[in-house]
Amino acid sequence: MGSIENSFKLTDFGAKGNGNNDDSEAFEKAIAFVDNTLSKTLIIPANYSFNLANKTVDFKKNRWYCVAI
Repeated sequence: MGSIENSFKLTDFGAKGNGNNDDSEAFEKAIAFVDNTLSKTLIIPANYSFNLANKTVDFKKNRWYCVAI
């Protein structure tokens, strides 16, 4: 896993994490961006409620790390 300095937070891509806003577009942006970086690490912060509007995110098809902190 890359260091924290080489990682990206889901909230940096517009996710609100309040349980009400649709965060699926932020997930899609974050996945596309992180997939094209060397670190391949996306941090999903704890204590948030991310709403994917009934969409599925397939983390297995991407070759990067997803870290919840």
